[in-house]
Amino acid sequence: YWERLLKPGDCVIDATCGNGYDTATLAKLCLGEDSGQLYAIDLQQEAIANTSRRLAEELDEALFRRIVFLQQCHSNFPESIPTGGVKLVVYNLGYLPGGDKQETTLSSTTLDSVRKA
Repeated sequence: YWERLLKPGDCVIDATCGNGYDTATLAKLCLGEDSGQLYAIDLQQEAIANTSRRLAEELDEALFRRIVFLQQCHSNFPESIPTGGVKLVVYNLGYLPGGDKQETTLSSTTLDSVRKA
C-alpha cells in the first residue's frame, strides 16, 4: 500500500518509530535528495536512538538529513509539521521489541493522535 501511495517529495509521519524498520521503508519511499520530509516520533529515547542508528546506516546523508526525530508522545504533533501537507501517518502499536514490555502505547493517546492526524 505504501509503495502505491507514496512518492519522493511527500511528507510522512511515523508516529511510533520503534526500532526503525517501518521508518526506513517510509524514508526510501518519500524522501528525495531535495524534497520530502519524514517525522519519526516515539516516546522512548531508546526507540529514537535505535531508529536514528538504523537510518544513518541505511540511508545516504542527504536523505538522512530530511528526517526529524522527536522524542515525545504520538498524541502531540509539533506545529512545525505542515497542516494539510502530510500524505500518511503510520502507527505500529504495542511495545518496543527488545524493550520494556511494560511501556506500551495507550488507547487514549493513540485515539487522540488519530483525531489530530
